[in-house]
Amino acid sequence: AGRIRSLDEAYASPQIDHLNLVDLVRHSTLGEIRLPGSPISYDRSGSRVAEAPPILGEHTSEVFDEPPR
Repeated sequence: AGRIRSLDEAYASPQIDHLNLVDLVRHSTLGEIRLPGSPISYDRSGSRVAEAPPILGEHTSEVFDEPPR
């Protein structure tokens, strides 16, 4: 059990930096943003966030243009 921290407090924690739990990604409209990374890590493979989340409607036309499965 422990104290519940705000996002600002959690991101400022030295443990977050030490464990590499925050990924910096480039967002199309916001610039560089911090996202929570995976708490799971392996020796030989990365588990980094590949890209920022899409903006509202960014993939709508691509989804509607796909043929039904």
